[in-house]
Amino acid sequence: MRRLALVALLVAACSGCTHDKAAAAKDKTEPSPADMNEAALRAECCAQCGAAAKRDPAGMDIGTKDCATYAGEFNGQPGVDVKCVAHFGQRPATVGDCRKEHPELK
Repeated sequence: MRRLALVALLVAACSGCTHDKAAAAKDKTEPSPADMNEAALRAECCAQCGAAAKRDPAGMDIGTKDCATYAGEFNGQPGVDVKCVAHFGQRPATVGDCRKEHPELK
């Protein structure tokens, strides 16, 4: 009975090892064009969110404001365009997230 448990444990451990190697190999591959387009869109949308944050008259931490709905000024228009609202709807981000991803926005 102990042998069976030991064999099962070894098999589970080895299957995890091959999975980790496959994941590491996948990480080393070049990003696909879709991933690169996604990164460019994310950067553009974070830039819009960051620009809205710079217009904010509030003297408080705005890092938790959601970029999809953040206006950046009292009673103002949305801080990001329609394309970025859709992007942030699928991949939510806050002003703080965008600042972490793109430190030049601070």
